[in-house]
Amino acid sequence: MIISPQTNPILFSPTLSHDAGSAFNEQQSGRRQSIPPVQKAVASERSTDKSAGEDSERAAKQKTSNKVEVLENQRDQATIEALKSRDREVRAHEAAHAAVGGQFAGAPTYTFQRGPNGVSYAVGGEVSISTSEIAGDPEATLQKALQVQRAALAPAEPSAQDRKVAGQAAQMAVQARIDIAELEAEGLGETRINKSQDHAETSDMAGSSDSDEDNLDRSKPVGNGQGQLVPEPGQLIDLLV
Repeated sequence: MIISPQTNPILFSPTLSHDAGSAFNEQQSGRRQSIPPVQKAVASERSTDKSAGEDSERAAKQKTSNKVEVLENQRDQATIEALKSRDREVRAHEAAHAAVGGQFAGAPTYTFQRGPNGVSYAVGGEVSISTSEIAGDPEATLQKALQVQRAALAPAEPSAQDRKVAGQAAQMAVQARIDIAELEAEGLGETRINKSQDHAETSDMAGSSDSDEDNLDRSKPVGNGQGQLVPEPGQLIDLLV
């Protein structure tokens, strides 16, 4: 039987289909390879914009990093200046205590803090000082108390502890004055007693002398025959009128 071309179905074999696909792919590849100039310009512009955006982002990050670094440097510098100021203040404060305290004060000791620059600065300090009485010598105790009080209040801005020590020294001075007054009272009393004893002894001696003279006058009167007493050589008498 003869099949006419009009009624003959078109059969697509895998080979035909493969060949057709290859031709399509080659056609598409050719299209990619032959990009029109306008599309190339757009692609180039997009690439340039992307590169510029990345550069701008990097610049922004660098600018932010520089700002942070500047702020950190400023903060560190401010911390260093504050530590320097504190160091000067602490050393002057403790030096004033030690200078006025003299023999009753110890050497200053400090606590330190390391700054951002690696240098240690004094941020605290103390000076030990004796507030004990001098046994058996209230005068010396009074002088010590006054010196300790001056030492405690020597800095321009005494601390709470400084004022506490000054108060203790003031109390010690008060007690020393009381002790001095008691000793003076005792000494004055002894002086009065000694003076009374000396006066009594002097009176006793005077009384004995008067008695002897009286006895002598009475026991050895010498008359001159005219009713008058005439003393013997070396004899003392009271002249009666």
